[in-house]
Amino acid sequence: EKNNSFSIRGEILEQEISDTLAVRPAKTESKSQKLSGSITIVNNTAKDQPLVAGTRLLSEKDILFRTEKTITVLARQSVQVEAKADDAAAEEITAPQKFTIVALWPGLQDKIYGTISEPIAPQTEIIRITAQGDIDKAKLDLEKKLYSEGLAALRAQNIGNLQIPDNLIIKEMIDFSHTGSVNEEQEEFEVSGKMRLT
Repeated sequence: EKNNSFSIRGEILEQEISDTLAVRPAKTESKSQKLSGSITIVNNTAKDQPLVAGTRLLSEKDILFRTEKTITVLARQSVQVEAKADDAAAEEITAPQKFTIVALWPGLQDKIYGTISEPIAPQTEIIRITAQGDIDKAKLDLEKKLYSEGLAALRAQNIGNLQIPDNLIIKEMIDFSHTGSVNEEQEEFEVSGKMRLT
């Protein structure tokens, strides 16, 4: 304390590390899908009939479907086309059933029409919903990953044989972002961050 020339040599080591994690939300729900299925378009005329994607097909119980692809139904032949109902709450379409092609001239509607031999039943899908807890957990997981990677990089710096004890390391999260939307349907979201270890 009395010797002004007394000194301790040292250096401050610093390491910044960035990473991104893809996260799947834990909460799942069942969601009803719009009715969709295969409808056979019959052409009983002597001319080919083109039908654009989005052609409206009306069931006997007034449930409106729209075709998903542009097709041409050759004269006196039939073609299958996938179609989806407009109404998300539409119930099962029983078979057999005939569908009117709305845009056709009424005089042709009994000659060119849709038909099904199998019922079109409602389907459900499993969806994932992002919760705040998913984002919080993802942040913690990312912090652990960054700390582990940063610690390895920090200890790899040229400091002789000295081992750096954990209690001397200061960690600081200097950047964090995520694409999670709370209470929204998301199959996956990402968290990104940067950590500085000193």
